[in-house]
Amino acid sequence: MSALAASTTLAAEKSGPIVDDSAYVHAHLLVEVEPGRRLNLYCTGKGSPTVVFDSGVTGETVSWALVQPAVAKRTRACSYDRAGTGYSDPGTRTGTSANIVDDLHRLMKAADIPPPYILVGHSYGGMNVRLYKDYFPSEVVGMVLVDPSHEDWVRRVWALTPTQLTYEQYVAEGFEPMWRDERECLRAATLGFVEGSELYKKCVPGPDPRFSDAVNAAYHKIYLSPAIYQAALTEDENLHFESSDQLRMARSWYGNMPLIVLRG
Repeated sequence: MSALAASTTLAAEKSGPIVDDSAYVHAHLLVEVEPGRRLNLYCTGKGSPTVVFDSGVTGETVSWALVQPAVAKRTRACSYDRAGTGYSDPGTRTGTSANIVDDLHRLMKAADIPPPYILVGHSYGGMNVRLYKDYFPSEVVGMVLVDPSHEDWVRRVWALTPTQLTYEQYVAEGFEPMWRDERECLRAATLGFVEGSELYKKCVPGPDPRFSDAVNAAYHKIYLSPAIYQAALTEDENLHFESSDQLRMARSWYGNMPLIVLRG
């Protein structure tokens, strides 16, 4: 658990919920990024450059609930739900970094939020925002990476590990248990969870002490839907394969662009 999560959880236990913003109990602004498919966008504050937040796998706008208000005091700050997460519509293609970047680019254009942007990415979101900079270099003037994933992380570990496994076999051996769990949760959500069952307990998160009852209830409903598990599965299955390949192929020099990396 990160220091921020630990401290906020402790504070919540002592003083009650920290996140009670009504913006997180419903979609804020549903923006069409292709015919019939919308992404949820939540922007606060005014000014330029716009700070855009991208979460880790299955992360939603609420992931930034303790950060976005502080940033919005100085400039416009926007968080969004990727395809299939939060209040956004399910995706129509695989959850690769390239597709996520394309969605985000369409989202900002359709919402009439022009560059320049400062991109903030956590975990998998760190890969996505870097690829955004690679694809649209003139739009990004700064970047903050929070415990970011990296396209070469697993490949480097594999190269240093005495093993007869191919890279593909090594990744499958390490991550198949997680993918299997996500498939089980997806099947259970598609059929309809049985409250109190082992799969229900395994897949559906319990209340977060940092959230108000209303926010917890809203996100409980989200985790009863197949969309969130499909999103997690397609993002995770592609992370160390196609998404990582996309980052390697597009990798570019950022020059003197301000870049901060935060590690917990």
